[in-house]
This record gives sequence, C-alpha cells and structure tokens, in this order.
Amino acid sequence: MNNSDKKITNSTAFIISLFYFIFGILWITLTGKLSDSISESSYFFDKFELYKGYFFIVVTCILLFYLIYRREQKQNKLEENLLNSEEKWKDIFESANDPIFYTDRNYRIIESNSKAGMLYGYSAAEFKNLTIYDLQESDQFEFTDEQLSKFSKGTGIELVHKTKENRLIPVEVSIKAVQRNNESGYIFIIHDLTSRRSIENKLIISENKYRVLVETSHELIWSTDSENIITFVNKASLNIYGLNPEEMIGKKFTEFATPEQIEYDKKKIEEALKKDAKFLQYESRITDKNNNEKYLLTNCIINRNSTGKYTGMFGTSLDITERFESEERTKYHNRVYSLLTNINQLIVRAKDKNQILEDACRLAIDYGMFRMAWIGIVNNNTGKIEPAFKYGDSENYLESLDININEDINLRGPIVQAFREKVYYVSNDVEYDPLLLKWRKATISKGFRSFACFPIEVKNKVTAVYCIYSEKKNFFGKTETELLLELAEDISFALEFTELEEERKNIEERYKNIAEKSPVGIFIQLNEKINFINPAGYKMLGSETHTELTGKNIFEIIHKDSMGIVKERLSALMKGKNASEIEEKFLKLDGSAIEVMVSAIPVTLNNQKGALVFFRDLTEQKKAQKEIFESNERFKMITKSTNDVIWDWNLLTNEIWWNESFYDIFGFSDDISTGNISFWESRIKQEDRHRVVEGLYSAINNKHDFWFDEYPLMKQDGNFAYVFDRGYIMKNEEDVPYRMVGSLLDLTYRKNIENKLKESEEKWRSLFEFSPSSIFTIDRNYIVTGINRALSSRTEPGDIIGKSSFDLIDSSETERIKGIIDEVFSSNNSASFNVLSSENDDKKHYAVQAIPQIKDNVTNAITFIATDITEKILADEKLKESNERLHALAAHLQTIREEERTMISREIHDQLGQELTALKMDIAFLSRKINKIKLTGKPEWDELSDGLKSMTAITDQTINSIRRIARELRPDVLDKLGLKDAIEWQAEEFTKRTGIDCIVSISPSKLELSRELESTVFRIIQESLTNVARHSKATRSKIAVITDDNRVLLSIEDNGIGISESEIQNAKSLGLVGIRERIYSVKGSFEITGKKNKGTKLNFIIPL
Repeated sequence: MNNSDKKITNSTAFIISLFYFIFGILWITLTGKLSDSISESSYFFDKFELYKGYFFIVVTCILLFYLIYRREQKQNKLEENLLNSEEKWKDIFESANDPIFYTDRNYRIIESNSKAGMLYGYSAAEFKNLTIYDLQESDQFEFTDEQLSKFSKGTGIELVHKTKENRLIPVEVSIKAVQRNNESGYIFIIHDLTSRRSIENKLIISENKYRVLVETSHELIWSTDSENIITFVNKASLNIYGLNPEEMIGKKFTEFATPEQIEYDKKKIEEALKKDAKFLQYESRITDKNNNEKYLLTNCIINRNSTGKYTGMFGTSLDITERFESEERTKYHNRVYSLLTNINQLIVRAKDKNQILEDACRLAIDYGMFRMAWIGIVNNNTGKIEPAFKYGDSENYLESLDININEDINLRGPIVQAFREKVYYVSNDVEYDPLLLKWRKATISKGFRSFACFPIEVKNKVTAVYCIYSEKKNFFGKTETELLLELAEDISFALEFTELEEERKNIEERYKNIAEKSPVGIFIQLNEKINFINPAGYKMLGSETHTELTGKNIFEIIHKDSMGIVKERLSALMKGKNASEIEEKFLKLDGSAIEVMVSAIPVTLNNQKGALVFFRDLTEQKKAQKEIFESNERFKMITKSTNDVIWDWNLLTNEIWWNESFYDIFGFSDDISTGNISFWESRIKQEDRHRVVEGLYSAINNKHDFWFDEYPLMKQDGNFAYVFDRGYIMKNEEDVPYRMVGSLLDLTYRKNIENKLKESEEKWRSLFEFSPSSIFTIDRNYIVTGINRALSSRTEPGDIIGKSSFDLIDSSETERIKGIIDEVFSSNNSASFNVLSSENDDKKHYAVQAIPQIKDNVTNAITFIATDITEKILADEKLKESNERLHALAAHLQTIREEERTMISREIHDQLGQELTALKMDIAFLSRKINKIKLTGKPEWDELSDGLKSMTAITDQTINSIRRIARELRPDVLDKLGLKDAIEWQAEEFTKRTGIDCIVSISPSKLELSRELESTVFRIIQESLTNVARHSKATRSKIAVITDDNRVLLSIEDNGIGISESEIQNAKSLGLVGIRERIYSVKGSFEITGKKNKGTKLNFIIPL
C-alpha cells in the first residue's frame, strides 16, 4: 500500500462511507426481517416502512451534514493557513538582508523587496517594467535549464550588476524555481559582494604587507618540514647568516652551526617534542658565513597533524648578539664593581701592606672572577720583576716569565713600561698582541685570552705592578678599564695610607717620648678635668704617679691668688685663643704653693674642647732674679772691663745707657745723642729693622725673661757691623717689665769668615750633589764614605757606603785600579782612567777622575768623579758597524743597479729589438705592396690585411714586453690597486716562482697609507721574501699586517732552517742591512728571531 492509499483509508470520508455502508446493510437486513414479522398487520407494516424510510433519510442527512461540515472546516483552516503562509512569505520577503526578486518564466520581475530598491535605486513599480537581464552590466550571462538546475542545488554565480545610476556592483546570484498560483516562476536572491570584495582587497593588501613585512623584517622568519629541512626563510638570512635564502632553503640549520651549537639546539628541541609542547623558545648560537659567532633568540611553533605526528616547525629568530654581548659586558661590569667594592672594604680593614697586596690578588679571583692575578715587585739585586703575591691558576706559568726592569727600551713589554713610564696596559686578545709575543705560547696554553697590568704608586713612585688575566677575549672595555684604574689607585692609596699610618705612629711615639722626658710640666685638660700629665708635671705637683692627678678638676691645683686669671685665660682658650706665658700659683698635693710659669694652647680631642698646658717651676728662677739684682753693682764694674758692648734700657723712660765699648767699636763721639732707644732703632739696617724691633717688643710684652737676635747695625762711618744682641728683661714684683739689660757682640769678622766658608761649601756641595756624574769618596782603606745624588738615585746608599770601592767595578779591573789609587795616595796627584763597572750596574763604561783630598800634605781620602761613557762607546761601535754595513750596502746596491741595467739592456736588445725589427719588416712589406697597387691598380686586400694583423700582434707583444719590464722595476698593481692587493699579488708571484706557500693576513681589509709608507712596506716584504727563497729552505711562509690609529705592525715568518744570531749581526747580510735602513728611514723598529729548524720571524713596527 502506497502513501496515497494510506491517506485514503485514514481519511474521515472513507471511515464515514464505510460506516454508512455497514449501517445500510445491517439496516436493510434487520428491517427486512422485522418487516417479515409484522407483515401480517398491514397497518403496522405500512407505518414501519414509512418510519424506516424516514430514519434512513435522517441518518443519511446527518452523515452528509457531517461530511460537508468537515470539508468546510478544513477548507477554512486551509485558507487560514494559506493566508498565514502568505503573510510569513511577505515578512521574510521584506525583512531579508539581501535583495529578492520574484520573476515569471521569462525573468520579468513581478515582485521585489525593499532591499532591492535600496541597492539598485528603483521603485517597486519600476522593477515590474524590468527583467533580470536589465540589471546586468551586459549580456554577460544567460540563464539556461542546465544552469538553473545547478542553481536549484544551492550553487550561486558571481556577476556584475548595475544600479539605476549605472553604478556597478559585484553580486552573487542564487535562483530557485517555484510554483505560485499554478504558475511557475523564479526567485532570485541577490547578495551584494561589495563589502566582501572590499574585505578581499584589504586581505590582499594585508597579505602584501605581510609579505613585505616578512621579507624586510630584521628577524629571521623560517619554516621546516618533518625532516627539519628548511622550506622557507626570509631575506634576513643575509644579515644573520651572510647567505641568501636560496642558499639555505633545502638544507638544515645544523649545516650552519658548530657541533657544540648543534648539540645545544638538538637538546632543546627534543625536550619540547617529548613534552608535546606547541611552542618553543630558546637562545642559541650560530656561525655565519664569515665564521663569526652570533646569538639568536628563537621562537617557534611546533606543527603536528591531526594524529599528533610532528610535521615541522615555523618560527622567528632574532639576532641578540648585541644584547648578549651587552649582558656579558654588564656581567663583566658587575664582577669588576664587586671586586672594587671588596677591595675598598679590605682597604678599610687592612693594617698591613702585605695583607693588602695578597688579598688584592685573592679578591680578583673570588669576586672579579678572573682566572689569575699576581703582583710583581722589582728585585733590586737582580733587576727582575718577581711575583711577590699571586692567586688563581698560576701553576707552571709565572715561573716561565723572565722580565727585567733594565730591558732595552725597544724590547720593553707592558709590565716594564708600567714600572718605567707609569702607564697601564690592556690587551683584549693576547694571541695577536705583538707586545706579548714573548709569552704568547705560555699564556694561550693556560687559557688566558685577555690581560691587563696597572702600576701601583706610593708617593709618586711605582713600587709594584698589578697583573690580571681573563679567559674571555675583549674583557677589558672602557668601563672595566676605568674601574680597574680606580682599583689600582685605591690600592696605591691604601699602601700609602699604611705607610703614613706607620709614620704617624712613629711620630706619635716620638712626641710621647718627648712629653714623657720633657723637663717642663705638661698636662691636657678636657672639660676642666686633667686627662693627661707627664712625669715632670706630676713630680712638680708632689706626686709619684699620674694616677693621683688624672681625672682631677684643674681648679683643685690652682692657688686662690691665681683663680681669677686662670678662669679668664680658660675662657679665652675655649674660644680658640692661645694663652701667653704668665706666672701663676699652683697647689701641690700636700697643699703647699708653687710658683710656675704657665702657657697654654687650645685643643680638641674626641669632640671635647680643652687645653694643652705647659708649666715650669719658677722657684729657681726667682732665686736667680734675686741674685742678678744683687749683682748689679758687680755688673757695672764688669761693663767697664769687657770688650763687649753693655747696654741698660729703662723701659719706663726709653732712655738707654751704653758702656764705653759702644763708642769705641761703632765710632760714635760724645756729642751724638745716643741715649734714646729710637737712636738704636734708626741704626738697624732697613730690611731687618721691623723684624728686630717687633721681636724685642714682643718679648717685653709677653713678659719673657730674655731676648736675643742677630742683625746689622750702622756705624758712624756708614758701614754695618753684624752684631749678636742679647738682653735680659727685668720685672718688678707685679711682674711688669721695667728694665732691660744686655750685651752686644760684634760678629762682623766671624760672619765674613762664615759667609766665605759657607759660599765655598755651597759651591762644593752643589758640584758634589747636583753633578750628573757619579761622585763618591773613599778613605785609605778603599772604603766608600760618601756618595752624591746621581749615584744614590740608582741604588740604595746603604748598599754602597761602608763597602769596598772595588765592589763597584768589574773583578777583572781590580788590580789595575788598585794600582792607580795607591799611586794617587802616595803622590798626592790626581789621575784619570776608564773603567768597567760591576754586573750590578750592567757593566757600564765610565771615564773616572781621581782627585786627592790633602791635609797636612797627606792624602787622607780620594774623591772620584765617574762619567758614564757607555752610550758613547756603544755608539762608536755601532757607528763603526753601521759604516761597514752602509759601505757594503752601497756596493751591493751598485751591483744590483748594474745587474738591473744589464737585465734591462738585455731585455731591450733581445726582446724589444727583435720585435721592432719584425715590425719594421712588416712595414717594408706593406710599403712594397702599396707601391705595387699604385702600379697595377689591383689591391691585394687579403695580403694587406694579413700584414696589418701581423703588425698588430707584434705591437701588442712589444707593449706587453714593456709592461713586464716596467712591472719588474715597480709593480703597477701598487699604484693602481693599493698596498693590500700589491702584497697579495707579490705573494702569488712568490709562490709561483719558488713553490713556497705564502699566506697573507691583513687587518683591516683596507690599508690606506702614505705613498712613501706603502712603497717602504712593499719593498720590505719583497726583500724579506727574497731572503726566504734564498736562505730559509722553507716550505711555507706567512705575511701578517695589522694597523691601528698610530702604527703599522708587520710580521713575516717562515718554517725554514732558522737564522742564527751570528747571521743577524753579520754586516755582510746585505738583505738585512737593506731592510734595516728602509725601516729606519720611516722611524720604525724591527725585531728578528730565529729558531734552529723551526724558522725565522721578522716583526716590524712602523709609526703613522
């Protein structure tokens, strides 16, 4: 049974019809039987038949009514549903986001929604006059049944429509065939693609921007497949790896890294894969095309397929080399800062010089993280710079160093320079530092890559050198160097401070001894309490020990009569004023009074103000004053009998009395008024007057007991006599000066003698002390008794004075010099001779004068004046040697010049002569051909052309010969391409000519020198390679050129038999003589070393 049959059997009409059928059959059957039963009564039978018909009609009507009613109900419901459906259609039609058209089969628009009017600009009425084709830009598309069948499956097509204003818009058209009102038609749904196209355009622009961003990004953007093969890399590879993307794609990143770098990257990636990580970030190292190591920060996404299988990676790598180096530099800074901080803490705590130097080495390793540090000090006996303190990895290294403070100036290394010139030195690459060449092998083998040394000065003299080593190249940047300089200065300060502290302690101890042994009483009071008192002081006050007085209030030892003045003076002291010397009364411990002379100065100790008080017992002085007073009469008698000038000055009236000696000595007559002190003042020499008078009145005002001075005093004749004047100040009971007596002694004669003696002595002393020659004196036992500054500046005086004079000379000279000295002692005559000094003085040559010191016709000592003539002797020897070398060089150059002339002559005759002769023959041939053409009028062009070609070939060959001769005289590559290319060309020519490999290393890559320097450097290289080819028997040679702002460093070495010292010094080694003269002509220097069967090396330093 199909679906339509099921709908029929399940319908209400079918059920009612079936019921009516069954009911009709049953009704007829039952009523028929009932009719048969009542048929006997016609009345009931008729009635029954009538009612049976009525009942059937009623049932039939009821069923018909029910069927018709049900139909009408369904019809009404259907119409209602249809109406609702229409309204829903209209709602959907109008509320749709896209324009919708309903057309007939001919595509004429029947209906359109509001969105269509908004998009196209037509009204609904205007749309009804259009077809779908009218909305297209042109007949770009025609709808067919086949296409409509595709559309019915949901497929759309993109077209270009035009609006009422002829504006073109991209649209996507979807079509659906429909039946409406028994009429077929189409529904067109138009989707405006303007926004999508705009988005697509933006996407394309964005994609282009992204592509430009990827291609121009300074970060390396890359991707790999499951085999880690590079599938994409941007152009940043050129900056990071030095390779184009095409050179990297198809390879693995491991091909651009060292095994160590590969192992690190591999470990990181494997850890990420094990953890199923989606993102990985790590720092790695790579090696670019130029073998430069770089650091990259890599961020990558690990790609997996749907099954979780690894399919490759996509990521970016940023060059963080500068950041890494900056971080490393920061670490270096922190290490040096840490070292500086700990050194400063050490300086604060350290009390011992050796502890400072020892800990300076230790802290450099513990906090500065250096590999090794040592401090060198000069051994005065041997001149060697020896490691006095060391720390770190110094095993088998320091023992190999052989550094002497007396090295030749041209051979001095940085450590000797630090001692001699007070300069520091930093090497950030010891492997290629020519100044460290001597220790390069040992330094590299220990893993040291950077080195620095700093002088340590004490009292402006270098006493030690601080040397430190790092395993990192380029460790010592500007900041690190400045900090280490500061560190060296701090160490110098600490050493100087410890010395000053020792001196302070010595001075303090010395002054303490002075105070302890002083006969004058001394005590210190702070806050009016005795803080210290010396033995003389506490004994004066009747005590056997200082403990009985220390801590006492000072007013407990002051007598009541002096209490007022003491308080006044104490107040002045607290204000910082000195207390002049006056008499006071003190109290002893037993209560008895003692008269003392007291003076004091203010002091501050531990932020407490006080005074340093000096006092002396006046008991004896008072007795002396009394005795002087009693002896006045005796004094008057004495004044008459003495030759000295005696004077007596009344301080109250300013009258002065002179004894007779005054008039006799100074020539004054009795009629000259000499009785006032102003007369005496006026006779004092002008330039001394203020000093003498002020000193005199100062002594009086300060109530001193005595006054004395020396000064010139004018005589009557205008000449000056130099006098010594001494006076005693007399005071009354109130201690007020009232009188002064004294004596005046004429010192003129003695002063003149002293001045002459002093002048003579000064001349001798100046000659002795400041002479540039070494001067020393010996006694009759040949013992040195004195030396001058020139000699003491080179050695400690204690090492010479008191020692035998023969220790100063070479042992081979002892007998000869002893004979000369004995002759001077016996003959009292001077002698001159030359002598060779001892090894302690580097065996120098001296020209010596022996001058006897004669007293009572006997030579008791001899003074030697020794002038260093070593340089003169060496200069004479070098001049002689140089002359011999120059003569040989001149002869050699003349020979070379003649050989060059012969070679040039041979080349011109043999080569150029033949070529020019051939050229002349071709010209004659052409001349004959031309004459023949003139006669016959028939040109033979082939022969003429062959002749011209032959002439051209000969001409080219001639030009090449000339160029070859000129190149041999001076390579044109030097003038055209510069020194670098000329050196490389020379090396290639050398290898071709001799078969000896020649390696060239030039840094920087571009050499820019003056023409003179370029020619000199090139000729030195030429001559050196010639020597290699002639003498070395080498298989390999190397040329290295390094330049900086100040000089050119040139090194030429080979692996041959090695030059010997005798060959170096041989004046007949003309090649070396020529090289030496060339290098000296540009004020340069060079060093040549050779090791047997290991080769020869020449190092040149040429200043710019």
